Amino acid sequence: MADSSYLGNYMASDNASNGAVSNYVEVGDLGGGVSSVLWMAGSGAAAYHGYKRNGSVKWAIVWGLLGGLAPIITNGIALAQGFGKRKGQ
Repeated sequence: MADSSYLGNYMASDNASNGAVSNYVEVGDLGGGVSSVLWMAGSGAAAYHGYKRNGSVKWAIVWGLLGGLAPIITNGIALAQGFGKRKGQ
């Protein structure tokens, strides 16, 4: 069994001696950007629908918050209601 401290020191000295650039991407580095873009798009689309449907900033905020929490469900409901169409039309 290899001594983990020896292995760690070997890897650190190897990278330092040859000037290698690490090309590892940690899991989650790219996912945060994608999920925040989807969150913003879901919130924005839902807020737009809430405002256009009800004509009220209060409902835009409610729909926007719901769109951020559950964008697929909230925007699915918005599409089923007729995205951006006034209530009763």
